[in-house]
Amino acid sequence: MEEQKNKAKEVKMEGVGEKQQKLTYDQLKEVADKLWNENKYLRQQLQQATEFAGTVKRLDYLFKVVELASQYASKIEYPCFARDFVEDCISEIQDAMVLPEENEKPQEN
Repeated sequence: MEEQKNKAKEVKMEGVGEKQQKLTYDQLKEVADKLWNENKYLRQQLQQATEFAGTVKRLDYLFKVVELASQYASKIEYPCFARDFVEDCISEIQDAMVLPEENEKPQEN
């Protein structure tokens, strides 16, 4: 703990004697462009993470539908879900579990 405080003081002391240099217009523009590109990249990453979370949540619900349907399959008088709906859920789960092939072999002539 003491070491961290000492290091923090050293860092502060190093910056005291140095003059801060003003950036030129081109340097500011370059920094702004870098920040804009980084912001764009981070927004894309956030969008992908949000979409992934939505997909996982949907899979949770699909599995729950199949689970409930299998629990109450013997009760013919009051089924939870229509048979077609449950089959569609199973099909969607199967489609989601198959990974797309990224390295497809090129066709040979």
